[in-house]
Amino acid sequence: KEKGLKLCLVSNADIIDKKYWPVSPLKDYFDDAIFSCDAGIVKPDKAIYQLAMEKLGVDAADSLFIGDGSSDELAGAKAVGMTTVLTEFMTVKDKATKEKITKSADFVITDFKEILNIADR
Repeated sequence: KEKGLKLCLVSNADIIDKKYWPVSPLKDYFDDAIFSCDAGIVKPDKAIYQLAMEKLGVDAADSLFIGDGSSDELAGAKAVGMTTVLTEFMTVKDKATKEKITKSADFVITDFKEILNIADR
């Protein structure tokens, strides 16, 4: 945020999962949040990424999608023209799964600090 970047959480969370978002310590890091249960759209549907870009007022060419690769989320983001980043910070995939997911990843990171280097490009 200090660099003027806008952040939107895009989650396939259901109503139970998102219940505590309003009091989450992570909430303040995001400009907006989209939960599938509210939007009626789930990743990897292109519409959920387009909705996020609309809410932030940004173009796909200027957008990064960062995720763990579940739900084919990186493929969906790439399909709308976003730069995609696979993070293995929280979970490391087995070799076969990682090979499949990285086909849709422009970058693979293990530390969130690496995002700033990618965003500066």
